[in-house]
Amino acid sequence: MHPASNPSTPLPSPQRVARCLAELTGLRDREQLQQRLAGHLVEHFQPVRAQVCRRHDERMGGWDILALHGPPAEPGEQECQALLEALGREHPLQLAELPGRAFYPLPGSHGAQAVLQLQLEASPSEAHQLVADEILRVYRNVIGLLDYGERDGLTGLLNRKSFDETFMRLAALSARSEAGLSGCDGRRHWHSGDPCFLAVIDIDHFKRVNDGFGHLVGDEVLLLVARLMGETLRQHDRLYRFGGEEFVVLLSCSQDDGAQAALERLRERVARYAFPQVGELTISAGFTRIDADDTPEQAFGRADKAVYAAKDGGRDQVRSFDELLAEGAVAEAATGGVDFF
Repeated sequence: MHPASNPSTPLPSPQRVARCLAELTGLRDREQLQQRLAGHLVEHFQPVRAQVCRRHDERMGGWDILALHGPPAEPGEQECQALLEALGREHPLQLAELPGRAFYPLPGSHGAQAVLQLQLEASPSEAHQLVADEILRVYRNVIGLLDYGERDGLTGLLNRKSFDETFMRLAALSARSEAGLSGCDGRRHWHSGDPCFLAVIDIDHFKRVNDGFGHLVGDEVLLLVARLMGETLRQHDRLYRFGGEEFVVLLSCSQDDGAQAALERLRERVARYAFPQVGELTISAGFTRIDADDTPEQAFGRADKAVYAAKDGGRDQVRSFDELLAEGAVAEAATGGVDFF
């Protein structure tokens, strides 16, 4: 059974609701939007405990916990099932077997799904629920508008404009936090919690697909490759389409071998996939570690050189720019490729 409703908790004033909506509609960064929505819902319900649970790597089956009010608590088995059920929902989830718990979906943080888990003294009144539902609806509308401007129209992946903005924001944060620190090679790197590697992925012989089967089939191939990327790479990795058959990924890996392994999994998945009408296809990929003082053009240029090396080496392979540099196969100055600015 649910705990008794607590009608004595006052409803938020119109001014407070208006302030909440004005703040949400004024933000453009998805992570800030998610954080502020969670904060407003905590303020609205005044729970005993509140924490944001973000899905970690599905293969690990874990959750990242961010305590907002009260001490953090690892979710139990029933709570984990409720969190999974709440992911992707439009409306909050409350279950009779978990009295005093409410699960509010927080979609839209660069593809990562999160849930606000509340522990309440009493079930909120219907009026409280209605206000929270309207706040969530405004939040989803804002996310939808951001998606419209930041997503590729064909594949639904993030577009190049959003890549530029995200890259520069994360690089600036990393540079400020690591000021005065350097690695053993004299270059400052991003934190391991940030996307630390940039990968460029190119579909091999894609022109043959368009020429031989037509652009509608070519578009279907792009959609399927984008879907395979989303299914194979981790939720915290950020996926972009730069146009044509070229994709970019910001990988959240702390070591080169982790980035290599992730891209190899994708390469193998694509090579095994039977594309309708086309049959077998392969991809070539190149990647580089991102330095804190990098520009998008510099990092892309290095990864792009690694892609060309993969293609020159026979395609259907993954190459690391740093390894190529150590072999003397490429030069350090690698700022060619896409004209970003």
